[in-house]
Amino acid sequence: MTLPETETLPTAAAQVLARRAPATIGTVEVHRPAQLARTTGAVAATLGAAAMAFPLFAPMWQPLLLACAVFAGIHAGLGAQARARDTLLGFLPAAAVAQWVVPAYPAFGFLIVGALAGWAAGAGVRDGVARVSVVLGVALATLLGNAFISVASSVNLLAGLVPAAVVALAAGALQGALIGLGSLPRHLVLERDPVELLYEESRVMPGAEMRDYLERSMRLYRQVRRCLSDGLRLAREVDADRFLEDLTQLMTATFRLARRWREIELFLEQADAAGTRQRLAATESKLGSLADPFARRQYEQVAESLKRRLEHLDDMVHGRERVIGSLNYYYTTLEEMLLSLMRLKASDAQSTSLELNALAGRVRSLNSEMEMTARAVEELDFAADAQPPALPKS
Repeated sequence: MTLPETETLPTAAAQVLARRAPATIGTVEVHRPAQLARTTGAVAATLGAAAMAFPLFAPMWQPLLLACAVFAGIHAGLGAQARARDTLLGFLPAAAVAQWVVPAYPAFGFLIVGALAGWAAGAGVRDGVARVSVVLGVALATLLGNAFISVASSVNLLAGLVPAAVVALAAGALQGALIGLGSLPRHLVLERDPVELLYEESRVMPGAEMRDYLERSMRLYRQVRRCLSDGLRLAREVDADRFLEDLTQLMTATFRLARRWREIELFLEQADAAGTRQRLAATESKLGSLADPFARRQYEQVAESLKRRLEHLDDMVHGRERVIGSLNYYYTTLEEMLLSLMRLKASDAQSTSLELNALAGRVRSLNSEMEMTARAVEELDFAADAQPPALPKS
């Protein structure tokens, strides 16, 4: 295999990206969303909690405030990414529990309310452990917050000094803050990046050159991800989430092709094309000296089988070349992505952002091309023809 060496970006550029990278704790990556998204999520969570706590202090306003709780819950849970379906399934039962169960069984009721709110807050989290951690965190925070509110209301230190509505709103704000703390796992990507998992699997792949290529590709991929998760101000035409999704698909297909390349390499190593050509030459030479028709037919069958095997091996060689060419082309595309993002970091120019949008379209077309390449390579028969019949004894 021949993979041309491609120079990586200068060390200084990599250091600039590293300084602006999100914090990483083991395999848990902390994303830094935009300031607006953080503020909106925090305000929505506080309003949702306040609307859920307020009916406890003002029973006559329950219908209106419970409706506000559901509305705020759509954006609550610190997740603009939360799906409305999951959020409603969580906050509607939470509102019902707050109205019917909490008065009879306060601790149990608030725990259920918190669990349902946590389920809504974890909407969009695919990893089961991560979502359970959100549910438990919000449930315990809700129970703790309402226990504190109950104690404070029973002591009633501010009776006569502060209106009941102000006390209720303050209690709801406190509850919102606790729910925000309980929803902290929602900010953590506890589920492993599928590209990182594929890379770990590929590190045991034989072939130093291919491992080196994949390592260089992963360095570029990580740098591009850091740029995209660092709050860049992109043009409206650029969808960062879609861009990242296309990038993930590109890398996934890259590892798929790399595995296929290794299968081709192993097949070609075991096939012994040189030995097959020698056998074909010997068989054709023998054909010229045979007089017996039966023996001649046998040798002709052997020769045809050997020719088919050589044609198959040639197809495999071409498939290997196709994989290598595609991988190097995609690596160049990754480099262009990173350079465009770095220019955007430096200038934040509209033209650079639009250039990135054009590059995103190119990545999508590359994904289609890579899928076609992968299908074409996979159409090659790896079942390896049965060994050609043995030469008859003369």
